[in-house]
Amino acid sequence: MKNLMENWRGYLHEQSGATVGDLLDAVEIIRQAQSKEAARQKFKKIGGIAARFGLGLVTAGLSEVVAQAGDVGEAVKDIFAVVADPATINSGKLKNQPWIELLGIDDNFSRIVDDKIEKQILVDLISKYTGSLAQMNRNSPLPNFTNLVAKKLNRMYLKPSPLGITKK
Repeated sequence: MKNLMENWRGYLHEQSGATVGDLLDAVEIIRQAQSKEAARQKFKKIGGIAARFGLGLVTAGLSEVVAQAGDVGEAVKDIFAVVADPATINSGKLKNQPWIELLGIDDNFSRIVDDKIEKQILVDLISKYTGSLAQMNRNSPLPNFTNLVAKKLNRMYLKPSPLGITKK
């Protein structure tokens, strides 16, 4: 019975959205692993959302970025800076990567927004949110950067126009 309940809790955790703790765990495993293969083996063992993050980061070649960072917070900021770059998103390199969706980055949305404006907004948002990510509650959901960019675009460009989105 105990095993059943533990498995059920694990299943419920996997069904819920990605949390700050999942991302930080994946980054920490990559930082501690001696090689990419060692990190892969560890992720396959633990499974779950942290493993999806970690395996995605390792296969995308971001393990070097993580390893070179000074601490976990800096590593997360570097990951978002690389992954959320409009040129990278629009190039199709991140296509069909389920861990990108966990980070809250929608490549279809990115294609319709001007790259210069999107990059400016993303740089501001990434520095704002990832700087405090390591101090956040580990059970907090990750920020959805697509929603944050949409809200910022609305405030900056659409509010005074009839196209502005308002709550009713």
